[in-house]
Amino acid sequence: MATANPNPTVVTATGDEPVPYKEQQPFFGLDRPYYGFISGSGAGKTFSGVYRLWLNATLWNPNSMGAIIVPDKGQFTDNIKPIMDEFGLMDRWEYKSVYTDEPGLVTENDQRILILSADNERQIGRIKGKNLAYIWMDEEAEIQPRAREIADQRVRIGNYPNLFITTTPDGYNHTYDFFVGDRSVEEETHGEATLMYSDETLAVVGVPSDQNPAL
Repeated sequence: MATANPNPTVVTATGDEPVPYKEQQPFFGLDRPYYGFISGSGAGKTFSGVYRLWLNATLWNPNSMGAIIVPDKGQFTDNIKPIMDEFGLMDRWEYKSVYTDEPGLVTENDQRILILSADNERQIGRIKGKNLAYIWMDEEAEIQPRAREIADQRVRIGNYPNLFITTTPDGYNHTYDFFVGDRSVEEETHGEATLMYSDETLAVVGVPSDQNPAL
C-alpha cells in the first residue's frame, strides 16, 4: 500500500505568497495521479487549487496544456480569479475572459490553460480531443460525474499527468465514490485533517476553517 506522503516539499511562487499551512500540504504531493481537497467554507480550497495549478504550470508540466473546469462561469470570475490576483499570476499570465470565445490563460511558457464551464455541454465537449497534462475541477461536487470521466481521459501528456479536485463536501456523492467507493483506502490523521488515500488517490478531508491562518 502506498504511503500518505504527508509532508511534500512546499515552495512559493515568488516568495511573497503565503506558504500552505500543515493541513493543506499533502494536497501538493507528486506520487499520485489524483488529489482532492474536500472541506467546508474558509479552509482554503481555492488557494490550494490555485497553488497546485501554479505548480503544474511552472514546475511540473511547464511545456504542456492544462485546464480548469468550474460549475459555472461565475465560479472563476468571483472566486478563483481574485486568488490568482493575490498570487500575482494575472500580471504574469495573459487572461482571456470566460465570456470570450476562447476563454483561458496563457502562461510564461506560452502554454494554454483552458477555462471550461460545466453548465454547458458544448464547453465540456471542447475538452474532447485535447491532450492535457493537468486538470483542476473546482467545486467538483456540483459538476456532473460525466465531465470528470471525459476530463480523466484527456490527461495523457506532460512530465506528471494529474487531475485534482477542490470541493465542498456533499455527502456520499460521486466525489466520495471517486476517492473511496470500492477502493482499498487507508486513513491517517494529519493535524486537524483526515487523509484518505489509495495507490492512485489522496484526499484531504474535513479541514476546519479555524486552521486557516489567512482567516
